[in-house]
Amino acid sequence: MSRGETFRLTNEIHRNSAPAVNVISVPFPEFREFSRAMRGFEQHLKENNREDPYWATLLRILRRYRFGLSAAPLKPDAPVLYGKESIQEIRQQMAFCDRLYPGTGAMVEDLILRIDQLASLPENPMQPRLVRMLQTPEDTEQNLAVLVCEYRYVPPVKEVVLAARRYGRYYHVITPNDLRKAYLFDRIIVVGSPRWYPSFVFDSGRSLRLSVLIFDWLYDRWEPACAFPTSSRPPGPPAFTTGGRNTGDTTDEPENTDIRPAGGEAQLVNLAVSRARQGSSNDRETEQIEMRLFLLNGEQAVFLEASETSTAMVLDLEEENLRHRVRRVKTDDIEPGMFLLLRQSGEGDYILPLADDILGKDAARLRSSQAEWKRLLCIKVEERGLHQVCETLQGLGGTRAIEINVRHWLWSRSIRPQDDADFRAVLRLIGLQTRWQSFKEDAAAVRRAHLQAGVTVRRELLAQVQKKDMRDLEAAGQIDFILSDRLGVSLAAIRVERATSIRELLPARQSGQLFDVEEGIWHT
Repeated sequence: MSRGETFRLTNEIHRNSAPAVNVISVPFPEFREFSRAMRGFEQHLKENNREDPYWATLLRILRRYRFGLSAAPLKPDAPVLYGKESIQEIRQQMAFCDRLYPGTGAMVEDLILRIDQLASLPENPMQPRLVRMLQTPEDTEQNLAVLVCEYRYVPPVKEVVLAARRYGRYYHVITPNDLRKAYLFDRIIVVGSPRWYPSFVFDSGRSLRLSVLIFDWLYDRWEPACAFPTSSRPPGPPAFTTGGRNTGDTTDEPENTDIRPAGGEAQLVNLAVSRARQGSSNDRETEQIEMRLFLLNGEQAVFLEASETSTAMVLDLEEENLRHRVRRVKTDDIEPGMFLLLRQSGEGDYILPLADDILGKDAARLRSSQAEWKRLLCIKVEERGLHQVCETLQGLGGTRAIEINVRHWLWSRSIRPQDDADFRAVLRLIGLQTRWQSFKEDAAAVRRAHLQAGVTVRRELLAQVQKKDMRDLEAAGQIDFILSDRLGVSLAAIRVERATSIRELLPARQSGQLFDVEEGIWHT
């Protein structure tokens, strides 16, 4: 969008005190019957105290399918709706459920049959309705966006949108995270229930008009937040209701839209932490660092260090400058849609061995120098406790000596404290202040080698990225890069689907290590 167009939209948005919202209700009776049958099955399990692990896989697939078909205008047999398991595999697993749990076999078979019938339908009614909206916009609507609640739906929905595009108009498929940026649109088409979106989607003023595309049997009510009732900011759209009686449906009670498989971010992180800590009971406190969880394409996940200086290598397809597509960003700046570059096996850090190769015969001496002060600092922490060491370092002139940073300094992958005042304070604490200049020069040599290694990896990755069709990467969600024999590194670029905000203490060796989360964590 041009700067002039942005200014035009900004002025129009501020002139409109209440952006127009219209609800487009779409009937889909076959899907409604499936959802009703599933609700009955869930109630049956609850009433008979049968919510045990035996049903976990089946419920996960059913809930994912029900939510996905409600949240994305895709054909009922779209692969993204199922996940890794196939319906045939589930049918085999559930073949003897009636012997174990009498009275459930017919219900399970009915649900699987209904999914088979849905998958055989030629289309999801929401899809042609969306296409008509995109192909027949108002004359003033040149910049349209389709908003989906999760990034995994973006690539397949883009295919639908691109097939419907018309000359002279711009089409986008976005997630709520994109609305935090300075993007403005003539119309945003919100797919699914308002309940599935943060409130700023409806009151952020990113669009002149909002349309909510939702199945007619899903009931919800959205009301504007009143956090600043006396604010001079123009009010957002008025409250509105979706589903049920709005569509003249009086024969059945509308179904609540609280069908998104979610147990809250805290529960999700706790499950992933338990998985990551398996076999890690012997890790000392000084070998733990704060990390954040990132859920990745293909039901994978990774924990990354979360200190104020921690970074990760990403591939950003939204970056227009090809030279900047592969770059390092702070962990806190990693967003859904970016592709993390991770080792597929072995330790997570692929820069360290290459840096050692660059250091050559000096590598052992320089790493020994690095390990010396870390070992002595570790002893102080074990003797006095982390909190007391932080206070002592602050008294010795440290400016950033807080627990998260001291843990980072102790980590074998960190080179040294970023600030000279902190490094001097550490050396004073462990009695090595007279060797300040030596330690400083050694750390500088190691840092130069790491930077050179990073530049080398980035240069080769860029060369390979320019040869690949990025549309394939966006559609697949993952692509592998095998760097030259000299580098000896195999990396995977994997799309970030969700970035959690909670920080957890975990063994340092877990940072950057891919792990599978198909056992219920992803869809918690």
